[in-house]
Amino acid sequence: PPVWAGLLAGILMGALFGFLVGSLVLRLRSTYLALFTIGFSEILRAVISAEIDITQGQSGLKMSPLFPGGISLFGMEFGAAAKVPPYYAMLLLFLISMAIMGWLASSRFGLFIRAIREDEEAAAALGVHVVRYKVLVFVVTATIAAAAGVIQGHYIGIITPNILIILQMSLVIAMAVIGGLESLVSAAIGAIIIEFMLELLRNSFDIGPFSVDMTTWRLVFFGALLMLTLRFRRNGLIHPLITWFSRRNVGQETVANRAAAAAAPDA
Repeated sequence: PPVWAGLLAGILMGALFGFLVGSLVLRLRSTYLALFTIGFSEILRAVISAEIDITQGQSGLKMSPLFPGGISLFGMEFGAAAKVPPYYAMLLLFLISMAIMGWLASSRFGLFIRAIREDEEAAAALGVHVVRYKVLVFVVTATIAAAAGVIQGHYIGIITPNILIILQMSLVIAMAVIGGLESLVSAAIGAIIIEFMLELLRNSFDIGPFSVDMTTWRLVFFGALLMLTLRFRRNGLIHPLITWFSRRNVGQETVANRAAAAAAPDA
């Protein structure tokens, strides 16, 4: 079907752009890399906004439903406009992405990437082709992002240049930083929690005679949370909690085992 052909084409284009942009920018470091990627996204947004014939400019492109003929899931029939099937499609993509990233992290590829993260020059001195592996990471992440983007586009029904604003990219970065950059599970949990809080803080509430509009202040809240995380918890907020619960459970099991061992002779 055309929808799925377009979905596949979008994913392949994401991988291609990831390779091209990665090949250009990943020889840069630190501030220059950040400035180049931000500048590239702004140029791309400006081009899409100005172009009318293909992208329809600021009006955006209307997207057909992900399942134009409807679909049957778990014995239930869903129409083309139903919002439930895209959620399952995104859940499937999430599970596939986690499996791929987990496999890569535990492989030799992941070992090289961690070495590059810790000390790029030392990794290069040991024979790791730094730029090649960084480009491969760029391609993998761009492919996953493209897959999520095409599903989201069919879900919301329209794609506009506003999806490329810096705010959206900043929220994605905040999800990873607050969740934890060194743990795949922590980053995923952080993304889920932040997305939930974003939706929760869309409403206004009253504090005595004052009315607080959280649609404006929620971004200030997340900005402050991001700065505090970078200052005091560079490994994120979720990873220390997971570690604490793990140690707590191990401690409880140890105490229980000792108690059982002490009671055994009496029995």
